[in-house]
Amino acid sequence: MVSRWAHGGGCADGTPVHGDEAACEGFHYSTIVHLSTQGDATDAAADFSGGDFVFSDVATPASVAAAATHPLADARSEIGDGARGKSSSGRLLTRLTPQRGRATIFTSGWENLHFVDEI
Repeated sequence: MVSRWAHGGGCADGTPVHGDEAACEGFHYSTIVHLSTQGDATDAAADFSGGDFVFSDVATPASVAAAATHPLADARSEIGDGARGKSSSGRLLTRLTPQRGRATIFTSGWENLHFVDEI
């Protein structure tokens, strides 16, 4: 199964929090490949904001400490509601900003709940 998200392509509202395996039983691994860099003014198709891919995990003292000491390269962590990153508490949100060529591979079950920010 392949899905495509494009600026102005009708999917600009982002997605709710989900696990890919819940949508498709045979989905055991997921991959995200960014084809554009967010805010790249040299590329008219990439001159957009939003579109962050966001992992949404339960915020425990241990998970918050781990994110602070071992962050993913170029990722930003924050505490939020997990739905769309709005201010609240309870979820550790790890944001990956779109960068051309970045590939993210992860298991598709409930252990990797995620959403995509509005473009």
